[in-house]
Amino acid sequence: RLAELGFVDSHEIDHLRPLTRLARDQCGNPILPGVMIIEGMAQAAGCAALVSGQAGERAKMVYFMTVDKAKFRKPVVPGDVLEYHMTLLNRRKNMWWFRGEAKVAGVLCAEAELGAMIVSE
Repeated sequence: RLAELGFVDSHEIDHLRPLTRLARDQCGNPILPGVMIIEGMAQAAGCAALVSGQAGERAKMVYFMTVDKAKFRKPVVPGDVLEYHMTLLNRRKNMWWFRGEAKVAGVLCAEAELGAMIVSE
Protein backbone atom coordinates (compact mmCIF):
# COMPACT_ATOMS: atom_id res chain seq x y z
CA ARG A 1 0.00 0.00 0.00
CA LEU A 2 1.27 3.46 -0.83
CA ALA A 3 0.46 4.90 2.57
CA GLU A 4 2.72 2.32 4.20
CA LEU A 5 5.72 2.85 1.94
CA GLY A 6 8.56 4.31 3.96
CA PHE A 7 12.32 3.89 3.71
CA VAL A 8 15.30 4.57 5.96
CA ASP A 9 18.90 4.61 4.73
CA SER A 10 22.03 5.78 6.53
CA HIS A 11 25.54 6.86 5.56
CA GLU A 12 28.55 7.44 7.79
CA ILE A 13 30.05 10.79 6.85
CA ASP A 14 33.67 9.64 7.33
CA HIS A 15 33.35 7.79 3.99
CA LEU A 16 32.50 11.13 2.39
CA ARG A 17 35.43 13.03 3.92
CA PRO A 18 36.85 14.16 0.52
CA LEU A 19 33.48 15.77 -0.27
CA THR A 20 33.62 17.91 2.85
CA ARG A 21 36.49 19.86 1.28
CA LEU A 22 33.86 21.38 -0.99
CA ALA A 23 32.33 23.38 1.85
CA ARG A 24 34.25 24.86 4.79
CA ASP A 25 33.21 27.66 7.01
CA GLN A 26 35.57 30.56 7.75
CA CYS A 27 37.12 28.70 10.70
CA GLY A 28 38.11 25.75 8.52
CA ASN A 29 35.59 23.29 9.98
CA PRO A 30 34.43 20.78 7.34
CA ILE A 31 30.71 20.30 6.70
CA LEU A 32 28.79 18.15 4.25
CA PRO A 33 27.37 20.35 1.46
CA GLY A 34 23.59 20.65 1.43
CA VAL A 35 23.46 19.55 -2.21
CA MET A 36 24.99 16.21 -1.17
CA ILE A 37 22.37 15.78 1.55
CA ILE A 38 19.59 16.39 -1.00
CA GLU A 39 21.26 13.98 -3.45
CA GLY A 40 21.26 11.32 -0.74
CA MET A 41 17.56 11.90 -0.18
CA ALA A 42 16.90 11.55 -3.92
CA GLN A 43 18.84 8.29 -4.12
CA ALA A 44 17.07 6.88 -1.04
CA ALA A 45 13.68 7.83 -2.55
CA GLY A 46 14.58 6.16 -5.85
CA CYS A 47 15.64 3.00 -4.03
CA ALA A 48 12.42 3.00 -2.02
CA ALA A 49 10.32 3.27 -5.17
CA LEU A 50 12.16 0.48 -7.00
CA VAL A 51 12.38 -1.87 -3.99
CA SER A 52 8.67 -1.46 -3.25
CA GLY A 53 7.79 -3.32 -6.45
CA GLN A 54 5.06 -0.76 -7.15
CA ALA A 55 7.07 0.85 -9.96
CA GLY A 56 6.52 -2.17 -12.19
CA GLU A 57 8.76 -4.98 -13.35
CA ARG A 58 10.22 -2.99 -16.25
CA ALA A 59 11.27 -0.01 -14.11
CA LYS A 60 15.00 0.52 -14.63
CA MET A 61 15.87 4.21 -14.26
CA VAL A 62 14.95 6.88 -11.72
CA TYR A 63 15.22 10.52 -12.81
CA PHE A 64 15.31 13.11 -10.05
CA MET A 65 12.93 15.87 -11.18
CA THR A 66 12.09 18.38 -8.46
CA VAL A 67 13.11 19.58 -5.02
CA ASP A 68 10.73 21.75 -3.01
CA LYS A 69 10.57 23.16 0.50
CA ALA A 70 14.21 22.33 1.25
CA LYS A 71 15.37 23.47 4.68
CA PHE A 72 18.73 22.96 6.35
CA ARG A 73 18.55 22.93 10.14
CA LYS A 74 21.94 21.74 11.44
CA PRO A 75 25.35 21.16 9.82
CA VAL A 76 26.49 17.59 9.16
CA VAL A 77 30.17 17.02 9.98
CA PRO A 78 32.65 14.12 9.55
CA GLY A 79 31.93 11.35 12.02
CA ASP A 80 28.16 11.88 11.90
CA VAL A 81 25.90 9.05 10.75
CA LEU A 82 23.30 10.61 8.48
CA GLU A 83 19.95 8.81 8.28
CA TYR A 84 17.53 9.44 5.43
CA HIS A 85 13.86 8.96 6.31
CA MET A 86 11.75 8.93 3.16
CA THR A 87 7.94 8.90 3.06
CA LEU A 88 5.84 8.58 -0.07
CA LEU A 89 3.51 11.56 -0.47
CA ASN A 90 1.86 10.76 -3.79
CA ARG A 91 2.17 8.75 -6.97
CA ARG A 92 0.66 9.36 -10.38
CA LYS A 93 1.58 6.97 -13.22
CA ASN A 94 5.39 7.05 -13.36
CA MET A 95 5.80 10.18 -11.18
CA TRP A 96 6.54 9.76 -7.46
CA TRP A 97 6.72 12.44 -4.73
CA PHE A 98 8.47 11.92 -1.41
CA ARG A 99 9.05 13.85 1.78
CA GLY A 100 12.56 13.35 3.09
CA GLU A 101 14.22 14.03 6.42
CA ALA A 102 17.95 13.78 7.08
CA LYS A 103 18.74 13.11 10.73
CA VAL A 104 21.86 12.69 12.84
CA ALA A 105 21.30 10.88 16.15
CA GLY A 106 17.57 11.56 15.82
CA VAL A 107 18.05 15.32 15.32
CA LEU A 108 16.60 16.80 12.13
CA CYS A 109 19.38 18.29 9.99
CA ALA A 110 17.59 18.81 6.67
CA GLU A 111 14.22 18.22 5.05
CA ALA A 112 12.77 18.48 1.56
CA GLU A 113 10.05 17.27 -0.78
CA LEU A 114 11.36 15.45 -3.86
CA GLY A 115 9.83 14.39 -7.15
CA ALA A 116 11.11 11.58 -9.37
CA MET A 117 10.16 9.89 -12.64
CA ILE A 118 10.64 6.15 -12.99
CA VAL A 119 11.05 4.83 -16.53
CA SER A 120 12.05 1.63 -18.30
CA GLU A 121 15.11 1.76 -20.50
